[in-house]
Amino acid sequence: MSWSILNWVGRLLLNSSGRWRKPKRENCPSQSWRLFLPVILVLLFGGVSSSASEDFFSRHWQIPIPSQSGETPTPESCGQCHPKQLADWAQSQHAKAFSPGLVGQLMQYDSEETISCLACHAPLAIQQEQFLDGGEAAIERWLSDLESLSFSHGVFCVVCHLRQGRIFGPPTNVDTTSPSSSILTPNRYHSRSKRSPEFEDSRFCAPCHQFSQEILVNGKPLENTYREWLDSPYARDGTHCQSCHMRDRQHLFKGIHDQSFVEQSVSIDVAITDRKAILKLQSSGVGHRFPTYVVPRVTLKGGLIDGSGRPVQGSQREKIIQRQVRLESDGWEEVSDTRLYPGESVELIIPLFTGATEKKRVRFEVWVDPDYFYHFITYPRILEELPDGNSKNLVKRALIEARENRYLLFEREIESL
Repeated sequence: MSWSILNWVGRLLLNSSGRWRKPKRENCPSQSWRLFLPVILVLLFGGVSSSASEDFFSRHWQIPIPSQSGETPTPESCGQCHPKQLADWAQSQHAKAFSPGLVGQLMQYDSEETISCLACHAPLAIQQEQFLDGGEAAIERWLSDLESLSFSHGVFCVVCHLRQGRIFGPPTNVDTTSPSSSILTPNRYHSRSKRSPEFEDSRFCAPCHQFSQEILVNGKPLENTYREWLDSPYARDGTHCQSCHMRDRQHLFKGIHDQSFVEQSVSIDVAITDRKAILKLQSSGVGHRFPTYVVPRVTLKGGLIDGSGRPVQGSQREKIIQRQVRLESDGWEEVSDTRLYPGESVELIIPLFTGATEKKRVRFEVWVDPDYFYHFITYPRILEELPDGNSKNLVKRALIEARENRYLLFEREIESL
């Protein structure tokens, strides 16, 4: 997820003539601030981390990550000794970081905007060189599956674990019988491996999951996940990002796209009285706002249904959990923010009609749309502007995939008293 995606939409929304108009530099989501991540890390973490940790993060997250000596290992080569990690990663959003929707946009961007996106979607220097130098030819090879290019792997093993030909990873404080404990098992490839506690620290995730504090919309960046966690009870209790998103050191990086993960992260209850039916959703196990970022949307729906299961006209209600933003002439504007803080809850109330003798049935649903902003706003706008060709085909594919990611989290019918 990058600022540039929102920047594209903003330019289209602001320009009724159909020609692009670039927002003012101070309001432009596609900023070069990611190229100065070491400095930003020190500003973010100063006063809350040891100098040793500050030094680790500033060195480890130099973006782009410098090229290594020799050939860059592929995910498959790492998977020869770490098959469980490879299988987990292949299902993750990290493996999809270099997605059709991203590529469809990058093919139209200038180099500054492209580098800004690649800083998190393909952060290795070799990945960026392949994409920027290869141009259309590199994309053609990628589309044809004729060549496995580093940029196509997105965020993969070496992005986190390899620096200057040396393997880095977390301390060995897990059950050695666990399927995931093979990471950094001593062998000839890991003879110079270094285990660092910073791998279990939320600050490790911040470079790509926390936008700069210099660009604020209603007092907060568009992506503010690390700060949301820092202000939560989870940070005070020492429950870091990895505790939930890499449970048992699995490399699934589960988030809002994973239905079972979300089911375990929220609590949903229904109740009914003689006058109303209530659906209550609580953010019971989320260490930041639910949902974080501006892309997802969660919708609570409810209403009366008749004997045939059809909605009773006028009884339907819904509540939206989302941070809605739009781009105005003077910059980004927050329309609303109904997201939940950790532990916070929201209720949807359906009034029961009085005076009737028959019992009423109420149907509740909770829908999660992880890519709402993309498929509802971003991709349709882009498709209106793009000429026929690879870029348009990629965005069409991304639009279909984004819509298919929507899922029904909860549904229940209850009968009135």
